[in-house]
Amino acid sequence: MSQKETSSSTVRIDKKLLSEIKNWLKDNGNKYKHSSVSAFVNSAIYEKLKRLR
Repeated sequence: MSQKETSSSTVRIDKKLLSEIKNWLKDNGNKYKHSSVSAFVNSAIYEKLKRLR
């Protein structure tokens, strides 16, 4: 899929992990890079996939 193509999916995150992500973003987050929990999760998955290659 090219960068111009987009797709939508829904994932479930347990309450404890969601709370930890929100707290981390509040304390450490870069509001430009991770403007939301979704942006943070997408970035984390992308970075992990890059390392696995």
